[in-house]
Amino acid sequence: MSFQSKQYVFYKATDEDQLGIQEVFKSGKFEGDIAVQYLRDPNPLASFQKEGDKCFIVVLKEKEKDKIIGTGSCIIRSVYWQGEIKRLGYLAGLKLLPEYQKKILFIPAIYRYLYEEIKEEVDLYFTTILSENIAVQKMLEKPRKVMPLYIYAGEYKVYFCKSGIRKRKLKGDIRQCNKDELEALYEAKAKTVNGSLVKIDAYDLKNATFYGLFENGKAVTGGYVLNQQSYKQYVVKSYSFLYSILSKCPSRLLGYPSFPKMNEAANYACAAIWDLEDNKERVERLWAYMRMEARSYDFLMIGLHEKDPLRSCIEKGKHIPYSSRCYWVDWQHNRVPYEKALGENLAVDVAFL
Repeated sequence: MSFQSKQYVFYKATDEDQLGIQEVFKSGKFEGDIAVQYLRDPNPLASFQKEGDKCFIVVLKEKEKDKIIGTGSCIIRSVYWQGEIKRLGYLAGLKLLPEYQKKILFIPAIYRYLYEEIKEEVDLYFTTILSENIAVQKMLEKPRKVMPLYIYAGEYKVYFCKSGIRKRKLKGDIRQCNKDELEALYEAKAKTVNGSLVKIDAYDLKNATFYGLFENGKAVTGGYVLNQQSYKQYVVKSYSFLYSILSKCPSRLLGYPSFPKMNEAANYACAAIWDLEDNKERVERLWAYMRMEARSYDFLMIGLHEKDPLRSCIEKGKHIPYSSRCYWVDWQHNRVPYEKALGENLAVDVAFL
């Protein structure tokens, strides 16, 4: 199935569309104090497929030029929702070449096409929008009959934290471990937080490095570090005046992460951490250990929802923040499936945004 107008066609992506999709990604950047270009090289389709049970990726092509001018995707994942397993569709957003961003007037039709293609395979829909992207927020938050309803679900903040920090003695049994040692802890915690992935090693997390804090031989706090640089890159295109100055300073001596050079891919890894009792003292110890061990990276990225009780553990240390707004996307305009979750914590792994 495809959507067509006189000038454009919108259809499910194939391997033949890889180069065109790459060009769309390379044409854009996240604006803000640190303007970042987000890439999925060398194979965008394979990159998305590492992040879900199934991915539906679409492209928008201009017929006359036979040129891909836009792309969008929905990544379907198995998550816990109110203690039950549901299929969550993460909408990665519609990206367009800059010269077409004000020309495409049939976005509602594109969204309808996407919904019709995946509606039988998804129970819930979710997305995030950068807090600084005010124009997109205003466009999507305004209720329209021809568009899904965007229901605000709280702020999500990503923290860029210095890795390879100075080693010091930490209290307790803290170590790198096998994911099997954390499985029971993770499952017990995941069932209590909406959006948690069903399995500790879901998708590319099978390649993560896991860490645990143990008491009496039992894991009480766990976390992971995942290197995604082989298929997902962040390239800094510009810094604001303040960050430009900081990037030229010995930022690591000041407790901040190293700043990537302009137009070079960042040397990063993503992380997550959890504790069944949300014990902040234990979380702070494990987080320190994970940062000590991650010596091969310039920084770790970890993201937490505004209602996450562990957020203050990360926020108290020196970091560079990046904020987004979370939304449930309601195609039926009835809000019912999502009302229960409003005001609650959401588990959102920064590795899968």
